[in-house]
Amino acid sequence: MLKKGNLLVVSTFLTILITLFLFFFSCASNSSQKNGFAIYTSIEPIRFLIDNLTGGEIATQTLIKPGADPHTFEISASQLSEILKAKAYFSIDIPFELTMIDKIKKQNKNFKVYKLYENSKPDEDIHIWLSINKIKEISGKILNSLIELYPDKKDIFNQNYNILINKLNGLNDTLKFNIESSNIKSFLVFHPSLTYFAADYGLNQISIENEGKVPSGNYLIDVNKRIKEDKISFIIVQPEFPVEQISQFVKDNKLDVVTVDILNYDLFDTLIKISEIFVKYRK
Repeated sequence: MLKKGNLLVVSTFLTILITLFLFFFSCASNSSQKNGFAIYTSIEPIRFLIDNLTGGEIATQTLIKPGADPHTFEISASQLSEILKAKAYFSIDIPFELTMIDKIKKQNKNFKVYKLYENSKPDEDIHIWLSINKIKEISGKILNSLIELYPDKKDIFNQNYNILINKLNGLNDTLKFNIESSNIKSFLVFHPSLTYFAADYGLNQISIENEGKVPSGNYLIDVNKRIKEDKISFIIVQPEFPVEQISQFVKDNKLDVVTVDILNYDLFDTLIKISEIFVKYRK
């Protein structure tokens, strides 16, 4: 039989053990929470907008990294598993997301999926993050989604949203000035990713790629004609698309090849770089 003094020692020892256990459990839980991601989205530019609204205080992650092709991306089982550990997924209706969301709902019908944008047509341009007008629309939906997820941070989100809108208005003025001062009305791209950008500033986008393929024959003859008529001297390409297949076309038309990474995290920097191309080749 244990004496009173020994019982006190044992009790104290057990208390210390329990305290240590709870401490390390708490640390492990916090570490796991810090290492995990609360919000997932498809691409880096959308994560950039989310981070601007949260002030970077909420962990976010993307599925598609710069250099990958959003049109052909397929989610892995491990990525799907990681998403289901998060609080929510923010979608912009990239084609792969439709199938992915179905898979998510089959595993957890209560999982939060917020649609920031919805394409009205299957062949609609998905590059909505390259238009200031579309960005404002998306940002408003991000704001509402974040407030629903974290209502206690509503004031912070609203403040950050107003700052973001002010930045976008200033950025729009810069882009508009650069485009208008260039006197360029038509420009050439390999992949038609600047449809909304062109619409914002009254530009005419001419794409080499047609319906997802590099054409030949009459289509390229028409493009050649447009290049000469509009005195186009450059072509905008993306690093994820192989332009080697049109190298002869580029050479024949004496075009400068300008590469723009439209999946870059810093969306503001991307838009400025696009506008600076027009400044460089001003007429």
